[in-house]
Amino acid sequence: MSDTAQFVLIAKRILRELSALKQAVSAGFLGIQNQNELRTANTRLLGIQEGVEAINEQQQAANERPDPTPEMRSILNALQGIQAEQRTGNRSQDTYQKRNLVASWAAVIVLLAYTTATAYQACVMKGTLFEIKKQTPKLSESADAAKSAAGTASQALKDSEDSFKKTLEQMKAQTVAQQKAAIATERSNKTAIASLHVSERAYIFMSPPQVDTTQHPVAISFPLTNGGHIPSGDIEVVVHQATFESKVLMLSWNPGLSIEHTWHRFQLPPTPPGTPSVVGARLMLASKEKLDSGLQAILVAGKITYGDGFPDDPLQQWYFCTQTNYQTLVKQIGWRPCDGRMVVPFLEHLDGYPNNESPE
Repeated sequence: MSDTAQFVLIAKRILRELSALKQAVSAGFLGIQNQNELRTANTRLLGIQEGVEAINEQQQAANERPDPTPEMRSILNALQGIQAEQRTGNRSQDTYQKRNLVASWAAVIVLLAYTTATAYQACVMKGTLFEIKKQTPKLSESADAAKSAAGTASQALKDSEDSFKKTLEQMKAQTVAQQKAAIATERSNKTAIASLHVSERAYIFMSPPQVDTTQHPVAISFPLTNGGHIPSGDIEVVVHQATFESKVLMLSWNPGLSIEHTWHRFQLPPTPPGTPSVVGARLMLASKEKLDSGLQAILVAGKITYGDGFPDDPLQQWYFCTQTNYQTLVKQIGWRPCDGRMVVPFLEHLDGYPNNESPE
């Protein structure tokens, strides 16, 4: 075989190997990390180097020859391009391998750091778990103590609530009893005050009148007495008197036989207990002879208004009424009481009260 033919065969082989190597290098740059493909690419690179070395030997032999043929020159130029591509591929492969190595070391460092952190965290967690297991009995004891204390507090609260309820019921009962006692005391006080009024107040009453028939006109006097235990207030006495006359024996007065009727008003100062006061009037038409013979009768009635000695009490009123009574056995006159509430209105109508008051 001639040298030219041998160069052609070697060049074709190198071209095939370069094409396969380009595909392998491209796959490596795209992220394929298959170790079998990398070993195949290295094998092909070795084959290319062997072919290139053979071509170099042929080139040196050809260079020793003077003036190579054009075919040889084109083949040599192709071989030089192949060598340049081989050097470029070698540099790319070296760069890729360096990057892959750096990435691998980085992954190893990250893995070591992660493993270290995981181990440290596991150790810390193990210590924490140990502390938790160690403290669990104490926590359980504390929980039991807290539960017991809570039960004791709950029972104490319940006992306190029951005691408070009992105390409240007792206070309510005492309050009711105190209210009843207060009401009883108030009633007792009112009763005492009323009793005090009844027993101590002033009582003004009139004794039977006294008639002096020896005078003319006949004089009649009305003694007043305070029968209470304290002085009275101011006293007002209104006295109505009337004289009746008949031609026959008059055992009692007759409204149609009145020959005179008058009224008088008397104002008296407060009267101490037991001190008498006297008011009087004159009967102009009464005579001793006719009174002693039973032909005349006298009727005296009126009203006493006074204060009972307690400033807050209303004014008290007391009606009085008395009339002469002829006694046939002894042939003289006496006095007997009558109903003042019934007689006073009759006499007021008869004498024109409150007008026509008679002079003293």
